[in-house]
Amino acid sequence: MKKTILLVCAIITAVFFSGCAVSGAVFNGAGGRRTVVSVRIDAGGGNEYEGGDVTIKDNFPTAYMALKAAAEWKSLPLDICAEDTPDIMFLNGINGVESKDPFYWTLYVNGQKAKTGMGLTIVEDGDAVEFIYQDRNG
Repeated sequence: MKKTILLVCAIITAVFFSGCAVSGAVFNGAGGRRTVVSVRIDAGGGNEYEGGDVTIKDNFPTAYMALKAAAEWKSLPLDICAEDTPDIMFLNGINGVESKDPFYWTLYVNGQKAKTGMGLTIVEDGDAVEFIYQDRNG
């Protein structure tokens, strides 16, 4: 009987704490849906910042929200044009690394170049989000 009670307590504890993993940062948006994604920022020249896993609390989580959470966690300043307008926002710079022709910041989700900007790119639980500073010519 005692072993059964201990086993039940152990299972309840494991189930309770399994949903409470600590992420690197949290972006609190307009909704209650929780999405955990990994974020990696590669500024080139050996300047890579592993953002780790971030949690987004929003019904429509975006790559922008993931970047904001990771940048806040790692204390990386962002330079974003039109930040309040998701369909036209543009990432000018991260931690002083600014877009300068022909180099610019490119968004990848799960290894694929995003077809929309970071303000419109919806991310799913488990996605890998990358912001890579690269030459647009190759």
